[in-house]
Amino acid sequence: MTQNKKYAFMPNMMVPYHWGVENLRKIGQRPFTIKENIQARVEAYESGDKSLFRWPLDSCSAIVYEGWKSDKFKIVNTCAQLINLQERLLQEPDSQLNNYHGTFLRVRYKEIEGVEFSRDKIFSKPLFNYPSSKEEVLEHPGWRALMGGDTTLLRCYLDIVSREIKGIYPTISDNNILFRIKKDTPDTELRPLYIDNINNRSSINGEEHLPGYSFLRHL
Repeated sequence: MTQNKKYAFMPNMMVPYHWGVENLRKIGQRPFTIKENIQARVEAYESGDKSLFRWPLDSCSAIVYEGWKSDKFKIVNTCAQLINLQERLLQEPDSQLNNYHGTFLRVRYKEIEGVEFSRDKIFSKPLFNYPSSKEEVLEHPGWRALMGGDTTLLRCYLDIVSREIKGIYPTISDNNILFRIKKDTPDTELRPLYIDNINNRSSINGEEHLPGYSFLRHL
């Protein structure tokens, strides 16, 4: 397999999310955004390297749930709270985030800048937590928010994903990509988004714990 010369996985995988953030900081980098992960996968794939699709990719993109019986949430492209996570943990040494099973950051919802959505409004159109086709993803407000409106890159990526998924699951429906979010959050929560591997249809996930699957770095 051809090796791309621009991107690589960080050496340690499946470590706590904040360890990955700190290891990147030590080499003068930060976690990629979802869009940057997609860009990296496309560029590597076009150079003949499919390896970036093998693992879920962590990011500094985030979803923030207002909680407290609110149906509102925000999607944040580049989240300062995640990039500077280690500073917060130094201030809160007893935080649950210092262990592998840390779940989310508590934040002040109104202070977070991002594209806001309403669960009730969105769920009336089955977009989140619902398998979408390539064309539906291109029009999906969550994907568009993460891509900054770059539908050209997104279409290129989805063409690759569709082709590779068909190679793994020849009989799978074209409606197979998800954007997973939590359906109910009693507390205000900030969670990093990650983009899944090809076996899990390269879906976006914003409902799990601080994942710590794998981070990309620039070479």
